[in-house]
Amino acid sequence: MNNIQTVILAGGLGTRLGPAWAAIPKSLVPIGGKPLLEHQLLLLKRYGLQDVILLTGHLSEKIEQFCGDGSRWGMRITCVCDSQPLGTAGAVRAISEQLSGDFVVLYGDVMLNMNLQRLLAFHKERMSDCTLVLHPNNHPFDSDLVAINAESRITGFFPKPHHSSMCYRNLVNAAVYVLSPRILPYITKDTMVDFGKDVFPRLPDTLRLYGYTTREYLKDIGTPERREEVEQDYRSGRIERANFDYKRPAVFLDRDGVINEEVGLLHRPEQFALLPHAAAGVRKINASDYLAVVISNQSVIARNLCTIAELERIHNTMETLLGQERAKLDGIYYCPHHPDAGYPEENPQYKINCTCRKPKTGLVERAARDLNIALEDSFFVGDAETDILCGHAAGLTTIGLRCGRGCKDSAVEPDYFFDDLYEAACFITEDPYHDVYHYLETAFSQSGKRPFIIAIGGNSRSGKSVLARYLAKKLRRQGEKVLSVALDNWLLPKQRRNPSQDVLARFQIQHIETDLQRLFRGEDIYLRKYDQFLREGTDTVVHYRLGDATIVIIDGVVALAAASLRSMADLKIFCSIDSTLLAKRVTRFYLWKGLDQYAIEELLKERQRSEYDIIKENDQYADIIVNALDYSV
Repeated sequence: MNNIQTVILAGGLGTRLGPAWAAIPKSLVPIGGKPLLEHQLLLLKRYGLQDVILLTGHLSEKIEQFCGDGSRWGMRITCVCDSQPLGTAGAVRAISEQLSGDFVVLYGDVMLNMNLQRLLAFHKERMSDCTLVLHPNNHPFDSDLVAINAESRITGFFPKPHHSSMCYRNLVNAAVYVLSPRILPYITKDTMVDFGKDVFPRLPDTLRLYGYTTREYLKDIGTPERREEVEQDYRSGRIERANFDYKRPAVFLDRDGVINEEVGLLHRPEQFALLPHAAAGVRKINASDYLAVVISNQSVIARNLCTIAELERIHNTMETLLGQERAKLDGIYYCPHHPDAGYPEENPQYKINCTCRKPKTGLVERAARDLNIALEDSFFVGDAETDILCGHAAGLTTIGLRCGRGCKDSAVEPDYFFDDLYEAACFITEDPYHDVYHYLETAFSQSGKRPFIIAIGGNSRSGKSVLARYLAKKLRRQGEKVLSVALDNWLLPKQRRNPSQDVLARFQIQHIETDLQRLFRGEDIYLRKYDQFLREGTDTVVHYRLGDATIVIIDGVVALAAASLRSMADLKIFCSIDSTLLAKRVTRFYLWKGLDQYAIEELLKERQRSEYDIIKENDQYADIIVNALDYSV
């Protein structure tokens, strides 16, 4: 494979790029100040592919003048002008006598950065006659699609346009191939022939065709909009980071209740419906460096409610619906097993105690190997205890959602809580508290005081807990010993409250003051953990001990409400929220808790008097004011 040749199809007219680029060949259009063709040549050189045949046409003399014989790159380049347009396959057939063995084909309008040696190894290991690079994209509805089986053998081609009723796997022909000379007799000589439309669809039953799926960077620059996207991706470094040589972070997603509506043992495609804003959430992930990977328990197979083929049709429905909203998944991993055997209707083949069923981490580990994922920088987003336990066990940052099952069954806390996937995706990809953290870093280093005490106050639903957990995680990753103190654990249970109490009484502010003073004197504090869903204390004991903590983070509605608490803090942060967003968040929060709309409206009125108006005045004591994050779609 070291002497393998590469054919670059660089004869396109580039008419869709418009008049701005009419005077140069499409393959010489600049990306980051360098012609696209040069990016391709440098990638080939990087992976030891130095023998290139350029098939030119439109403005061929400019390509020949730019490339010469390739010696300036330490390569051997031969330019062949296609005087008679023969299409992608016909042009390759015309130079068949110059091809000495298996060869790579690139399209001259595709910006790519991928590990080509992995592609060549895949081709060789499978003794493939034809290997197509496949990837999901955000516009599968107007792309040529390919079907593969579990062994990556290509089983079908679906050229665009697609019928509106078609549901498909989002696997797009990325216009990069490794071909054996055995394919050449299937290309009619001296005839206009296209690989995607005329050649490949006739071959799955005749030759060994395989699909090499990748999460790496492949994007054509065929329109001004796509060229601009590629330009921005290059300048941001995203193209280089996409290569398989580099680990990528991922957002692992549960399926039911996170992406689609929770219906209970979903086993028919017609039951599948996207949740509101789920596609926007996946799309947000796609626009970042994070991969979007589904990790799902699908015991419907073990329960004999559907077959593997039927489950894959459900997943095709998911990918089609997401694709219609320009969102894509980089991987779908599912466990078909269930450990409880002995039922007459079950499928005994799948009734086993496996290593892939969540909360076990088998699927996450498999995805990490397949996609080269940096688990330490990745997230797990789910709506159930099994998701949070799996994320914790795999070393991921966990996010619970209040949609689907809403994590109401979970005895373990996620690192963060959000209403839906879009909110979670915005938080993950935008890193909204980056500036707050750097302010804290400066204040901490300049202070010299240990422990350094941070107080985070503000009205309910203003983002205090999210900010506190974010800061704690960042600080711990920097080696600091952080003690996090949640003032919610001092809240009176719902049954012990009365309407005349204000927020300070509900939080038992005097007990907080006394207990924190004891804590900083070195005493241990024991409390019953407060359950925000049940609005009462639990049997779980919370133990606060100062020990050798270098930083203490105190967060809660009343953290800045009393002079004695403020006097303890070295940095005071107030989380501000406007009344409209506050009402929206409180409504969604208490709907999750099971209250009806009338009860929520009455609660809002009561809290306005007893809490919101009181707490909003605490901003005057803050060193930093952080505005609540509004993730409206």
